[in-house]
Amino acid sequence: MWLVIASNPPGKWYLRSRIVLKAKRHLSIPSEWGQFECIGDSETTQTYDIKNQMDFMPFLISMEFKTGKSIKLTGSEIGLAIEGPRQLSVSDCIRLNKYIGGLKRI
Repeated sequence: MWLVIASNPPGKWYLRSRIVLKAKRHLSIPSEWGQFECIGDSETTQTYDIKNQMDFMPFLISMEFKTGKSIKLTGSEIGLAIEGPRQLSVSDCIRLNKYIGGLKRI
C-alpha cells in the first residue's frame, strides 16, 4: 500500500510511505472507517523524507493502474481520485520501485 500526501498549501503531492501489510481482517461489525482492519508491518514499511522530494503529481497522473484508467484530475483534486484503493499495473509497480530508489528514507 502506498501513501501519498498533499502539500500545505495544497497543489503538490509527495510519496510518504510504502506500507507493507502484515494482516488484513474482516470486521464482523464495521467500524466508522469500514469493514476491514489492515495491520502494517513496522519492520518492512518504508517512510520517505518529503523535504527534498519533487512534486509527485506528474508521476501520479502518468500512472495507468490495473484498470488502464489514469487520474484525470490535477492539484488538490487528485485526492478525490485516490481516496479509494486502486490496484497498480505491473508497469506502475516497476516505475514506483525505481522512483523510491532515489528517495531518502526516514
